[in-house]
Amino acid sequence: MQGKKIIARGAADSKNNVVACIKAAESYLETSHKVPLNLKFIFEGEEEIGSPHLPGFIEENRERLKADSVVCYDGDLDETGRAEINLGVKGLLYVELRCKTAKDDLHSSYAPIVPNAAWRLAWALSTIKSQEEKILVKGWYDDVEPFTPAQSRLIPKLPFRGENLLKEFGLKRFLKANTNKEALKRYLMEPTCTICGFKTGSLEPSRTKPSAPIAKAAARAARIVFGSNPVIVPRNPASGPDYLFTKRLGMDSIWTGGALPSAYSHAHAPNEYTTVDQFLNGIKYMAAIIDSYAKIQ
Repeated sequence: MQGKKIIARGAADSKNNVVACIKAAESYLETSHKVPLNLKFIFEGEEEIGSPHLPGFIEENRERLKADSVVCYDGDLDETGRAEINLGVKGLLYVELRCKTAKDDLHSSYAPIVPNAAWRLAWALSTIKSQEEKILVKGWYDDVEPFTPAQSRLIPKLPFRGENLLKEFGLKRFLKANTNKEALKRYLMEPTCTICGFKTGSLEPSRTKPSAPIAKAAARAARIVFGSNPVIVPRNPASGPDYLFTKRLGMDSIWTGGALPSAYSHAHAPNEYTTVDQFLNGIKYMAAIIDSYAKIQ
């Protein structure tokens, strides 16, 4: 603790949100001795590596997991302090490249006469993306899901303060975007191709309608707790195993939460932080979502 700051890796993404879920349910039990609807919690700690074991768990427990809606409480607030409700995620694909030359590790002195596997991989990786930021893999852009008309209508309402992000990142400009509008469009819609290690697996994209009851309940809860209308995002620029609930189990799902914006909370770094106020508001927000959804249902 430093003043009101809680500093620890995962403090904002997403230990505070996990504990907020538990405390929200606990608050109902301590005050009214029951929750206003049936709750099922899934706590899964492998989201950052693609949730490799979650699909099997979902398939084995389809009956136990039946529900009307899903709230993935792994989100953060808008930088103005408003709640942010994401109606889907981009999806994710991991591909592993392997290269083998000599049968054993060799001393670097043999480099003039023995092929170097690391260089072979480096050369292969350099063919995936051009210096103009265009992904060169054939068919890469073919299955990009465009926004629906309802989703497109949400974009002009999204606050995007690019100058604040540039300052936080220590940059002068965004890639391939001269205006905030262009940067926001690329951020939400443009496919990426990032070298991040050698793992294998995939996460499909997901989509929930803005009119979904759970989205409306979360919006009402946000107004109660934060005193302002939430930011409704048609698709989260990042990804997660949301498709397991929207596609496999057929539920509406939203991603929201009470954490500080990830760009400013130093998410994934040793000095990541949240605040006591954010933590307490996150508990109130989840409790309000439960109450608002129970009243809709």
